[in-house]
Amino acid sequence: MLAAIRPFVGSGLFRSGIERIVESSLRLVSKAPKTKVIGAAETGLFSGLKQLAISAINQVKSFIKPLLVAGPLAWLFSYAKSKENKALAEIDEKFSEAKSSHELMKHHNDLEQKGVYQFIPAQSAGAKPLVIVGLGTMQEFSSKEAGLMQVVAHLRKNHPDTHVLVLKAPDAGKALKHLFCLEDDASANTDVKTKENTKLIEDVVKGRGSFNGVQVSGVCPVGFSWGAGMLCQIRKQGVFDGLRVPILGTATLDPIQPGLENLGDGLTELGAGKEPNLHCYQESTYYGLNGACAKDLGFGDEVYRHDARSHEELDNDPWSINKVCGFLDKVLTASPCKKF
Repeated sequence: MLAAIRPFVGSGLFRSGIERIVESSLRLVSKAPKTKVIGAAETGLFSGLKQLAISAINQVKSFIKPLLVAGPLAWLFSYAKSKENKALAEIDEKFSEAKSSHELMKHHNDLEQKGVYQFIPAQSAGAKPLVIVGLGTMQEFSSKEAGLMQVVAHLRKNHPDTHVLVLKAPDAGKALKHLFCLEDDASANTDVKTKENTKLIEDVVKGRGSFNGVQVSGVCPVGFSWGAGMLCQIRKQGVFDGLRVPILGTATLDPIQPGLENLGDGLTELGAGKEPNLHCYQESTYYGLNGACAKDLGFGDEVYRHDARSHEELDNDPWSINKVCGFLDKVLTASPCKKF
Protein backbone atom coordinates (compact mmCIF):
# COMPACT_ATOMS: atom_id res chain seq x y z
CA MET A 1 0.00 0.00 0.00
CA LEU A 2 2.77 2.45 0.96
CA ALA A 3 4.68 1.55 -2.18
CA ALA A 4 1.60 2.37 -4.25
CA ILE A 5 1.07 5.86 -2.83
CA ARG A 6 4.76 6.83 -2.45
CA PRO A 7 5.12 8.11 -6.08
CA PHE A 8 2.03 10.33 -5.62
CA VAL A 9 3.25 11.72 -2.28
CA GLY A 10 6.56 12.71 -3.86
CA SER A 11 4.97 14.25 -6.95
CA GLY A 12 4.87 17.96 -7.77
CA LEU A 13 1.06 17.83 -7.82
CA PHE A 14 0.94 16.66 -4.21
CA ARG A 15 3.45 19.30 -3.09
CA SER A 16 1.52 21.98 -4.97
CA GLY A 17 -1.69 20.92 -3.22
CA ILE A 18 -0.01 21.03 0.19
CA GLU A 19 1.38 24.52 -0.57
CA ARG A 20 -2.13 25.77 -1.44
CA ILE A 21 -3.55 24.33 1.79
CA VAL A 22 -0.77 25.93 3.88
CA GLU A 23 -1.19 29.30 2.14
CA SER A 24 -4.96 29.24 2.59
CA SER A 25 -4.56 28.30 6.26
CA LEU A 26 -2.16 31.16 6.84
CA ARG A 27 -4.55 33.65 5.26
CA LEU A 28 -7.41 32.33 7.39
CA VAL A 29 -5.39 32.45 10.59
CA SER A 30 -4.33 36.03 9.87
CA LYS A 31 -7.33 37.37 7.96
CA ALA A 32 -5.84 40.84 7.97
CA PRO A 33 -2.26 41.82 8.69
CA LYS A 34 -1.61 44.00 11.69
CA THR A 35 -2.08 47.67 10.84
CA LYS A 36 0.91 49.84 11.73
CA VAL A 37 0.03 53.37 12.83
CA ILE A 38 2.24 56.16 11.48
CA GLY A 39 2.36 59.68 12.91
CA ALA A 40 0.89 61.13 16.06
CA ALA A 41 -2.86 61.65 16.04
CA GLU A 42 -4.17 65.13 16.82
CA THR A 43 -5.41 65.72 20.35
CA GLY A 44 -7.33 68.42 22.20
CA LEU A 45 -10.40 70.46 21.34
CA PHE A 46 -9.64 70.77 17.62
CA SER A 47 -9.28 67.02 17.27
CA GLY A 48 -12.63 66.46 19.00
CA LEU A 49 -14.38 68.98 16.75
CA LYS A 50 -12.75 67.43 13.68
CA GLN A 51 -13.93 63.94 14.60
CA LEU A 52 -17.41 65.32 15.23
CA ALA A 53 -17.41 66.90 11.75
CA ILE A 54 -16.23 63.65 10.15
CA SER A 55 -18.96 61.71 11.94
CA ALA A 56 -21.64 64.22 10.90
CA ILE A 57 -20.53 64.20 7.26
CA ASN A 58 -20.52 60.40 7.18
CA GLN A 59 -24.09 60.43 8.54
CA VAL A 60 -25.16 62.85 5.79
CA LYS A 61 -23.45 60.67 3.17
CA SER A 62 -25.23 57.55 4.41
CA PHE A 63 -28.54 59.42 4.01
CA ILE A 64 -27.77 60.80 0.52
CA LYS A 65 -26.33 57.67 -1.13
CA PRO A 66 -29.65 55.76 -1.35
CA LEU A 67 -31.26 58.83 -2.97
CA LEU A 68 -28.66 58.80 -5.72
CA VAL A 69 -29.56 55.30 -6.88
CA ALA A 70 -33.26 55.04 -6.09
CA GLY A 71 -34.53 58.47 -5.05
CA PRO A 72 -35.57 61.72 -6.69
CA LEU A 73 -31.95 62.54 -7.66
CA ALA A 74 -31.48 59.23 -9.46
CA TRP A 75 -32.70 60.70 -12.77
CA LEU A 76 -29.55 62.85 -12.91
CA PHE A 77 -27.34 59.78 -12.89
CA SER A 78 -29.63 58.01 -15.38
CA TYR A 79 -29.41 60.97 -17.75
CA ALA A 80 -25.62 61.18 -17.42
CA LYS A 81 -25.39 57.42 -17.97
CA SER A 82 -27.32 57.65 -21.21
CA LYS A 83 -24.85 60.28 -22.42
CA GLU A 84 -21.95 58.00 -21.53
CA ASN A 85 -23.13 55.25 -23.89
CA LYS A 86 -22.01 57.19 -26.95
CA ALA A 87 -18.56 57.81 -25.45
CA LEU A 88 -18.21 54.12 -24.53
CA ALA A 89 -19.13 53.10 -28.09
CA GLU A 90 -16.53 55.51 -29.48
CA ILE A 91 -13.82 53.92 -27.31
CA ASP A 92 -14.74 50.45 -28.61
CA GLU A 93 -14.52 51.74 -32.18
CA LYS A 94 -11.21 53.59 -31.77
CA PHE A 95 -9.48 50.69 -30.01
CA SER A 96 -11.06 48.04 -32.24
CA GLU A 97 -9.03 44.93 -33.06
CA ALA A 98 -9.99 45.60 -36.68
CA LYS A 99 -7.98 48.82 -36.71
CA SER A 100 -4.74 48.76 -38.66
CA SER A 101 -1.50 49.24 -36.74
CA HIS A 102 -1.13 52.69 -38.32
CA GLU A 103 -4.64 53.78 -37.28
CA LEU A 104 -4.18 52.54 -33.74
CA MET A 105 -0.77 54.19 -33.49
CA LYS A 106 -2.30 57.49 -34.58
CA HIS A 107 -5.00 57.16 -31.91
CA HIS A 108 -2.40 56.39 -29.24
CA ASN A 109 -0.33 59.39 -30.30
CA ASP A 110 -3.40 61.65 -30.18
CA LEU A 111 -4.20 60.50 -26.63
CA GLU A 112 -0.61 61.03 -25.53
CA GLN A 113 -0.54 64.56 -26.97
CA LYS A 114 -3.79 65.32 -25.15
CA GLY A 115 -2.17 64.29 -21.88
CA VAL A 116 -4.28 61.17 -21.36
CA TYR A 117 -1.30 58.96 -20.50
CA GLN A 118 2.47 58.79 -20.32
CA PHE A 119 4.48 55.73 -21.30
CA ILE A 120 8.15 55.19 -20.50
CA PRO A 121 9.49 52.02 -22.14
CA ALA A 122 12.23 49.88 -20.67
CA GLN A 123 15.69 50.71 -21.98
CA SER A 124 16.47 47.18 -23.14
CA ALA A 125 14.61 44.62 -25.23
CA GLY A 126 12.81 41.54 -23.99
CA ALA A 127 9.98 40.89 -21.56
CA LYS A 128 10.08 43.43 -18.71
CA PRO A 129 7.83 44.32 -15.75
CA LEU A 130 5.17 46.99 -16.30
CA VAL A 131 4.37 49.39 -13.44
CA ILE A 132 0.94 51.00 -13.95
CA VAL A 133 0.59 54.26 -12.03
CA GLY A 134 -2.91 55.63 -11.42
CA LEU A 135 -2.93 59.30 -10.39
CA GLY A 136 -5.63 60.86 -8.24
CA THR A 137 -8.64 62.61 -9.72
CA MET A 138 -7.83 65.94 -11.43
CA GLN A 139 -4.07 65.39 -10.96
CA GLU A 140 -1.65 66.18 -13.80
CA PHE A 141 1.73 64.69 -14.74
CA SER A 142 3.64 66.96 -12.35
CA SER A 143 5.62 65.94 -9.27
CA LYS A 144 4.48 69.15 -7.57
CA GLU A 145 0.84 68.12 -7.97
CA ALA A 146 1.00 64.33 -7.93
CA GLY A 147 3.30 62.70 -5.40
CA LEU A 148 3.32 59.44 -7.37
CA MET A 149 5.24 61.22 -10.15
CA GLN A 150 8.17 61.14 -7.70
CA VAL A 151 7.78 57.35 -7.75
CA VAL A 152 7.91 57.47 -11.57
CA ALA A 153 11.18 59.45 -11.35
CA HIS A 154 12.54 56.83 -8.94
CA LEU A 155 11.68 54.05 -11.39
CA ARG A 156 13.34 55.85 -14.30
CA LYS A 157 16.53 56.27 -12.29
CA ASN A 158 16.74 52.98 -10.42
CA HIS A 159 14.79 50.55 -12.63
CA PRO A 160 15.48 51.58 -16.25
CA ASP A 161 14.56 48.07 -17.43
CA THR A 162 10.97 48.53 -16.30
CA HIS A 163 8.09 49.81 -18.44
CA VAL A 164 6.03 52.56 -16.76
CA LEU A 165 2.48 53.52 -17.81
CA VAL A 166 1.02 56.58 -16.05
CA LEU A 167 -2.76 57.00 -16.25
CA LYS A 168 -5.16 59.70 -15.14
CA ALA A 169 -8.16 58.79 -13.04
CA PRO A 170 -11.73 59.84 -13.85
CA ASP A 171 -12.09 63.61 -13.36
CA ALA A 172 -14.53 64.34 -10.52
CA GLY A 173 -14.87 68.02 -11.48
CA LYS A 174 -15.75 67.37 -15.12
CA ALA A 175 -17.99 64.46 -14.17
CA LEU A 176 -19.90 66.77 -11.82
CA LYS A 177 -20.36 69.36 -14.58
CA HIS A 178 -21.58 66.64 -16.94
CA LEU A 179 -23.98 65.34 -14.31
CA PHE A 180 -25.66 68.75 -14.04
CA CYS A 181 -25.70 69.23 -17.84
CA LEU A 182 -23.05 71.98 -17.70
CA GLU A 183 -20.79 69.98 -20.01
CA ASP A 184 -21.64 67.53 -22.81
CA ASP A 185 -18.28 65.76 -22.81
CA ALA A 186 -18.55 62.47 -20.91
CA SER A 187 -14.94 61.37 -21.54
CA ALA A 188 -13.88 62.08 -17.93
CA ASN A 189 -16.71 60.09 -16.35
CA THR A 190 -15.87 57.02 -14.30
CA ASP A 191 -16.94 54.22 -16.64
CA VAL A 192 -15.66 55.98 -19.76
CA LYS A 193 -12.24 56.84 -18.35
CA THR A 194 -11.86 53.40 -16.79
CA LYS A 195 -12.64 51.73 -20.11
CA GLU A 196 -10.20 53.95 -22.01
CA ASN A 197 -7.44 53.18 -19.51
CA THR A 198 -8.28 49.48 -19.67
CA LYS A 199 -7.84 49.55 -23.45
CA LEU A 200 -4.49 51.31 -23.07
CA ILE A 201 -3.29 48.68 -20.59
CA GLU A 202 -4.38 45.90 -22.95
CA ASP A 203 -2.58 47.48 -25.91
CA VAL A 204 0.65 47.91 -23.92
CA VAL A 205 0.62 44.28 -22.78
CA LYS A 206 -0.25 43.05 -26.28
CA GLY A 207 2.32 45.34 -27.93
CA ARG A 208 -0.21 46.97 -30.25
CA GLY A 209 -0.08 50.34 -32.03
CA SER A 210 2.45 52.75 -30.50
CA PHE A 211 3.52 49.98 -28.13
CA ASN A 212 4.65 47.67 -30.92
CA GLY A 213 7.60 45.58 -29.74
CA VAL A 214 6.81 46.04 -26.04
CA GLN A 215 6.91 42.77 -24.09
CA VAL A 216 5.54 42.53 -20.55
CA SER A 217 6.59 39.88 -18.02
CA GLY A 218 4.24 41.03 -15.25
CA VAL A 219 2.32 44.06 -14.00
CA CYS A 220 2.44 46.09 -10.79
CA PRO A 221 -0.50 48.49 -10.24
CA VAL A 222 0.29 51.53 -8.06
CA GLY A 223 -2.34 54.17 -7.35
CA PHE A 224 -3.64 57.01 -5.20
CA SER A 225 -7.24 58.00 -4.45
CA TRP A 226 -9.53 57.48 -7.47
CA GLY A 227 -6.54 56.22 -9.45
CA ALA A 228 -6.00 53.41 -6.95
CA GLY A 229 -9.73 52.65 -6.93
CA MET A 230 -9.79 52.60 -10.74
CA LEU A 231 -6.89 50.11 -10.98
CA CYS A 232 -8.52 47.89 -8.34
CA GLN A 233 -11.75 48.02 -10.35
CA ILE A 234 -9.88 47.06 -13.55
CA ARG A 235 -8.31 44.16 -11.72
CA LYS A 236 -11.63 42.94 -10.29
CA GLN A 237 -13.08 43.02 -13.81
CA GLY A 238 -10.58 40.28 -14.69
CA VAL A 239 -8.54 42.35 -17.16
CA PHE A 240 -5.15 41.06 -16.00
CA ASP A 241 -6.42 37.49 -15.86
CA GLY A 242 -7.68 37.85 -19.42
CA LEU A 243 -4.28 39.11 -20.54
CA ARG A 244 -2.64 36.11 -18.84
CA VAL A 245 -0.07 38.35 -17.19
CA PRO A 246 1.00 37.84 -13.56
CA ILE A 247 0.52 40.57 -10.97
CA LEU A 248 3.87 41.14 -9.27
CA GLY A 249 2.58 43.39 -6.47
CA THR A 250 0.06 46.12 -5.72
CA ALA A 251 0.49 49.43 -3.87
CA THR A 252 -2.47 51.62 -2.90
CA LEU A 253 -2.48 55.03 -1.18
CA ASP A 254 -5.87 55.96 0.28
CA PRO A 255 -7.88 54.18 -2.43
CA ILE A 256 -11.29 55.78 -3.01
CA GLN A 257 -14.28 54.26 -4.80
CA PRO A 258 -14.46 56.11 -8.15
CA GLY A 259 -17.78 57.64 -9.11
CA LEU A 260 -19.75 60.59 -7.80
CA GLU A 261 -22.45 58.27 -6.47
CA ASN A 262 -19.93 56.81 -3.97
CA LEU A 263 -19.34 60.23 -2.37
CA GLY A 264 -15.64 59.65 -1.75
CA ASP A 265 -15.97 56.51 0.37
CA GLY A 266 -12.83 54.47 0.95
CA LEU A 267 -12.33 51.21 -0.92
CA THR A 268 -12.43 48.19 1.38
CA GLU A 269 -12.16 45.42 -1.25
CA LEU A 270 -8.99 45.75 -3.33
CA GLY A 271 -9.31 42.45 -5.18
CA ALA A 272 -5.99 41.43 -3.62
CA GLY A 273 -4.46 38.08 -4.49
CA LYS A 274 -1.43 36.11 -3.37
CA GLU A 275 1.05 38.74 -4.58
CA PRO A 276 2.62 41.25 -2.12
CA ASN A 277 0.39 44.21 -1.27
CA LEU A 278 1.17 47.61 0.25
CA HIS A 279 -1.86 49.51 1.56
CA CYS A 280 -1.63 52.96 3.19
CA TYR A 281 -4.66 54.95 4.29
CA GLN A 282 -5.82 57.75 6.60
CA GLU A 283 -9.08 58.58 8.37
CA SER A 284 -8.40 62.21 9.28
CA THR A 285 -9.95 64.27 6.46
CA TYR A 286 -12.79 66.24 8.08
CA TYR A 287 -14.95 66.45 4.93
CA GLY A 288 -15.18 62.68 4.62
CA LEU A 289 -12.71 61.89 1.82
CA ASN A 290 -11.03 59.05 3.67
CA GLY A 291 -9.48 55.73 2.80
CA ALA A 292 -10.29 52.58 4.70
CA CYS A 293 -8.60 49.46 6.01
CA ALA A 294 -8.93 46.89 3.24
CA LYS A 295 -10.65 43.65 4.24
CA ASP A 296 -9.12 41.33 1.66
CA LEU A 297 -5.44 41.58 2.60
CA GLY A 298 -3.64 38.76 4.32
CA PHE A 299 -0.45 37.11 5.48
CA GLY A 300 2.67 39.03 4.45
CA ASP A 301 0.91 42.21 3.28
CA GLU A 302 1.89 45.66 4.59
CA VAL A 303 -0.85 47.92 5.99
CA TYR A 304 -0.31 51.39 7.43
CA ARG A 305 -2.70 53.99 8.85
CA HIS A 306 -1.21 57.48 8.76
CA ASP A 307 -2.79 59.54 11.54
CA ALA A 308 -0.85 62.72 10.76
CA ARG A 309 -1.97 63.25 7.17
CA SER A 310 -5.13 64.19 5.29
CA HIS A 311 -6.17 62.62 1.98
CA GLU A 312 -4.29 65.11 -0.20
CA GLU A 313 -1.21 65.14 2.05
CA LEU A 314 -0.83 61.37 2.05
CA ASP A 315 0.05 61.41 -1.67
CA ASN A 316 2.80 64.02 -1.26
CA ASP A 317 4.18 62.88 2.09
CA PRO A 318 7.88 61.84 1.87
CA TRP A 319 7.11 58.86 4.11
CA SER A 320 4.45 57.60 1.65
CA ILE A 321 6.66 58.10 -1.41
CA ASN A 322 9.63 56.36 0.24
CA LYS A 323 7.41 53.49 1.35
CA VAL A 324 6.07 52.95 -2.20
CA CYS A 325 9.55 53.23 -3.72
CA GLY A 326 10.94 50.71 -1.24
CA PHE A 327 8.05 48.36 -1.92
CA LEU A 328 8.66 48.54 -5.68
CA ASP A 329 12.39 47.98 -5.18
CA LYS A 330 11.54 44.67 -3.50
CA VAL A 331 8.80 43.67 -5.95
CA LEU A 332 10.86 44.34 -9.07
CA THR A 333 13.78 42.27 -7.81
CA ALA A 334 11.79 39.38 -6.27
CA SER A 335 10.27 36.28 -7.81
CA PRO A 336 6.75 36.86 -9.21
CA CYS A 337 3.76 36.42 -6.91
CA LYS A 338 5.74 35.72 -3.76
CA LYS A 339 5.12 37.29 -0.37
CA PHE A 340 8.19 38.87 1.18
